Amino acid sequence: MQPSISIVEEAQGNAAPVQRLADAIAGPFVYTIVSLSAVTFAFWYYIGSHIFPDVLLNDIAGPDGDPLALSLKLAVDVLVVSCPCALGLATPTAILIGTSLGAKRGYLIRGGDVLERLASIDCVALDKGLLLKEDLSSLVLGL
Repeated sequence: MQPSISIVEEAQGNAAPVQRLADAIAGPFVYTIVSLSAVTFAFWYYIGSHIFPDVLLNDIAGPDGDPLALSLKLAVDVLVVSCPCALGLATPTAILIGTSLGAKRGYLIRGGDVLERLASIDCVALDKGLLLKEDLSSLVLGL
């Protein structure tokens, strides 16, 4: 039982290549989106509501046509639409679901990097005891 536990602990510590990519993108992405949201607020509060006064007549600006309400709503919209949570949370969630589904079927998957490599497998060769063999270089399948 101890070897299985150590394999699972090791798998949880390893990040898949796609996970490392998502982490590298998510950091700068957050700062960019927060800055873009601040620029959206500043534009619509100081400039946009004066250039396009008809926008204040919509329900988005509230019943009084308040430029502050319009600017806040548009700035929050930028944050919500481009939420980095989707990028930062979807990757580990997908890896967790993939390894969990494998575990339910009796497969011990060492981590996200192994799961990612499984997508490129076209054929699996088993011996008579239904065991996977590591060295299959001598095996040629005629399909």
